[in-house]
Order: sequence, then structure tokens, then C-alpha cells
Amino acid sequence: MAHSWDLEVADGKMDLVSKPRRASDLGVAKNPDEKQEPLAGKDHEVVVLVNNKNYRIFDNAGNLEIRNKSEGFGIQLGKNGDIMLLSGSAPQGTLGGRVCISAQKGQLIKAGGPIITEAVADSKNPVEGEGSKTSEGSGKSGLARSDVHYGDWITETHGELHLKATNITIEATDVLSLVGGNSITMMAGPEGGGEISMAAGSIKEITSLKKTTVGSQKLNVGAAEETDLQYDPRATRNFMSAGHMQVKSLGDFKLTSSGIGSVYFRGWPLPMPLIKSRKVGLNVGVGWLGGPVNINHKFDNINISTGFLSGLGNKTLPKGSITIKSSTMGHVKIKGLMIHLN
Repeated sequence: MAHSWDLEVADGKMDLVSKPRRASDLGVAKNPDEKQEPLAGKDHEVVVLVNNKNYRIFDNAGNLEIRNKSEGFGIQLGKNGDIMLLSGSAPQGTLGGRVCISAQKGQLIKAGGPIITEAVADSKNPVEGEGSKTSEGSGKSGLARSDVHYGDWITETHGELHLKATNITIEATDVLSLVGGNSITMMAGPEGGGEISMAAGSIKEITSLKKTTVGSQKLNVGAAEETDLQYDPRATRNFMSAGHMQVKSLGDFKLTSSGIGSVYFRGWPLPMPLIKSRKVGLNVGVGWLGGPVNINHKFDNINISTGFLSGLGNKTLPKGSITIKSSTMGHVKIKGLMIHLN
């Protein structure tokens, strides 16, 4: 009876000159068996399951590993439940060392712990999807991450979301909305010492209370028209300043009120930077291009009086004096039913 290792093996060759192969020839090992010595002082068992020239599949103390022999990249299924994907360095002049995932029906990720991502920009190894854009001037050394979504993107965070970068640009092709459940805080520079710039064709504000604190200067430039409308009869506008107030206009100045008007100037003689001459407490004048000065009241009297403590500006007149003076070419006309001269 012939043994199984003496049987000839059909190899598809019809050449009768060739030496026939037997089953015993296939079982002859060309390399000696490899031996795995256990680690000193540790119960570390390594069982090699598949071993060839480039790759090895083995059980490393309960961890199943598929590794490349030269670079060490591969897959590890840990006995503690971890799954590791390890990529290696690409050969010189080739593109590699990446982890690529193609999910035709979507991707679902559920993590019971934190997700930490670290990406390093490499201008020689860009990875771009359809529609993505790169900018070599963005960041510090090129593109580190690019996300392209053809649809809605919803991010919900039950905690604090902190975005930190050298430059941050949020661009919306239609509408950009910032909605805060309680408040919105914007600050430029350390402790608010920077600059906030806004450019828009129209700015609309709706608020019940607006408070502005300006520590240095408030300047409006280039406004063609400024209008304040207050329809509530309780509305009041107050100007309170410890400094000066100046109004200049190349056009007309008109002040109309349905109530009573009162203008009072204390007339302090102390030197101030806005009005150099301090001899007159109230000065009303019209330039030579203007017309006369009219003071009229159609229904009641016009009273012009002076106090006993006046006369600080003109030392030649006694206190409490009233001076009416016209130029040498003008006239002084007083007309009334009764003229009282005391």
C-alpha cells in the first residue's frame, strides 16, 4: 500500500519530461522554525497565527494584532476592548501613511468618553474633498483640517464650546445669526482695549434699554441725516456734562417747542478753553450778512431786567444798569401806548 506522501500531485503540466512532484515535496519547510522566548519574569504568551514575508497575524498575550513587519503599522484588537488603527510612514517619494474611511451609507460614531483630535498641517501631503478650499496663508503652515458637508450641520453641546485660533472667520452666504439664551458678550483685545469694526448698508436695533459708556471720545462722521423720533409724551432727552457744549452748522438753526423755554447761564468769569472772552455772560449776535434781530411776543409782555449784583463786565456803569446803544448811523425807536421813564 502506497503512503500519501508518495502520491504524485497534478500541477496541470502535460510535459512528460518534467520530473513529477509528490505530496511529500509540498510539506518540506524551506526555513527553520522560529522560536518565541517569553519575557523575563512575565507571563507573556505570543502565538503566531499567520506569518509571511511582509505581515504577521499573532495573539500577543490576548491582544490580536495584524502588523507589518518592517514598519509596524496595522490593526490591534485589545483584550481590554480597545481597537487601534496604526498607520506607518510612506516610502520615500510616495503618498501614504493615511487612514481613509469610505462609508457609502453614512457613518455612526458613539463615544462614551472624550474625543481628542490632533492634526498637523503638511503642505506636501494635502487631503482634499470635493468642493473644499485650501489657503496656504491660513493658520501657521497650511491646511490642518478641511470639512465639506453637502447638507445641514448641527452641533449640540451640553457644556461649554470654546473656539480658539489666530484668526477666525465665520462666513454665511445668506444670513448669520447669533442667538444667546441670556446674553451676548463681545470683547476685542485684552480687557476690551481692542477694536470692533462693523460695515453694513443698514443697521437696525430694537431694545428696551440701551446704555453706552464712553471713556474718551464719541465721533460720528459722514451722517447725511440724523433724526430722533420720540412719540411717547413722557419721553425726555437730557444732556448733562461737566464740560462744554458746542453746536456749529453751515445751515439754519431752528428750535420749536410747544412748552415753555428757559435758557439760563451762570456766567462764571473763570477762564475756560471754549469761550476766551469772559466779560459777557450771554452774547446774542448776528453777522453782517444776516438781517435784524427780532424779539416779539404777540399775546403778552416782554420784560428785560437786570439784577443788583450784575455789572461785573463793565466797571464804568453802576450795578443793575441796562444799556441800549446803536451805532452812530442808526436810530433807537421806542413805541408804545404808554412809555414810562422813571
